[in-house]
Amino acid sequence: MKQNSACLTIGEDGEDFIRLLFTMAMDFEAHNSLEDKSSIRIPKILAMINLRKLLETILGPLERARYFEHDIMIDHSWVNFTHYLRLDKQYNEETPCTTQDLVYFWTRQVAVIGVVNQEAWDILIPLYFSRARGRPSLDEKFEHRNMRFLVVQVKVDPKETITQVLRVDCRRAMRNDRAPENAVSLSLFINLARKLETEYIEDKENLLIYASGYNEQRFPLIGNFPTLHTRNTILGLIGRSATVRRAANNPPRGSREEWKLRYQTDSAALWVTR
Repeated sequence: MKQNSACLTIGEDGEDFIRLLFTMAMDFEAHNSLEDKSSIRIPKILAMINLRKLLETILGPLERARYFEHDIMIDHSWVNFTHYLRLDKQYNEETPCTTQDLVYFWTRQVAVIGVVNQEAWDILIPLYFSRARGRPSLDEKFEHRNMRFLVVQVKVDPKETITQVLRVDCRRAMRNDRAPENAVSLSLFINLARKLETEYIEDKENLLIYASGYNEQRFPLIGNFPTLHTRNTILGLIGRSATVRRAANNPPRGSREEWKLRYQTDSAALWVTR
């Protein structure tokens, strides 16, 4: 794809960055969940991470939702993905993602990356809902009707506000047909180009978490890394080997804005050329 400037496609880098955080959070929580750190005693099929723990590892403590059902959804949903699968088709109202698709993703232990023009979300994470206390056990029968989903949309655009978010309905591309009619739909909207903010937009059957900002305060997971160099590398590279180039006398259009976002500074002294 031809680019109009030397600035990398910052939108795609933002998605890479969030996928990296989700992967690191899964590993971090998997490590913490082991009762005996010297051996893995949890069967592979039960290697699940609680959704609340996963989200709080990435975003910090979550407030309690206005609707009790929403808290139940977050507290009793489980995540099991180990890698990502990139779709080769678009989900939409005519060909939505079904419960059978969610089961397929769950059994393959994948989170899904939408196609370039996928409407309303960039990442789809299958969830398994269980009212059992603690991690579901081998004695619990797997039920297709317990499949749920978390959809994540990532933006790196200061113009994308909550108002724009509310115009998007992720359910149009989803048809969790075996779930109960009152099953909660959960979505996470992350904007890396706006000031630090967290909002909950709720109605009876939908919970949308809007999280903006781009620093360690927004993503406390990064603070678990002991060295400043590592933390700055994660924040600076947005998940991929990214270099902002500057021409000798005329910086490429957009590159200064990208640099300011990545490193939270407009200092030309920090610019690099490779």
